[in-house]
Amino acid sequence: MSVPVLSIRHLVKAYKPGQPVLKGISLDIEGHGLTAIIGPSGTGKSTLIRTINRLVEPTEGSIVFRGQDLSHISGRPLREARRRIGMIFQEYNLVERLSVMENLLTGRLGYVGAVNAWLWFLDGVCLDWVHEGDLDRDAVRGLLLGTLLGALTAAGLDPAALGEIAG
Repeated sequence: MSVPVLSIRHLVKAYKPGQPVLKGISLDIEGHGLTAIIGPSGTGKSTLIRTINRLVEPTEGSIVFRGQDLSHISGRPLREARRRIGMIFQEYNLVERLSVMENLLTGRLGYVGAVNAWLWFLDGVCLDWVHEGDLDRDAVRGLLLGTLLGALTAAGLDPAALGEIAG
């Protein structure tokens, strides 16, 4: 059995004391394939994903990503760890007047600079882009370059689109 890319143990998140949203979640996610977290609205899916990336602080438990415990790091080490984890928000958080490609490249500027961002694009990393209106599809393709965490609406990706993304 291979070492999981993400290992969560006894994760608890309570916004109000005594009222946990996440109650002792433990799971391992392998470094291959596609993993979906599904469930009805209000069951903590987005909280789980935001807690993994530490956009929301866990109340208890551990989050180990690629051998690094993310539970107790902060500052620069946390920012560096977040760079290795891609997220797709339900709201996309894109600048509407920019194309999907421009949004993707803009997000890389703080890490690699403008010239290297374009070289990254030209080197074939972002091939075969579909129409700009297909935000879910483009966002998923862009983030599949690293590890992907996504909080997508059920209507956002139909089964045919998911099959096209997965290739």
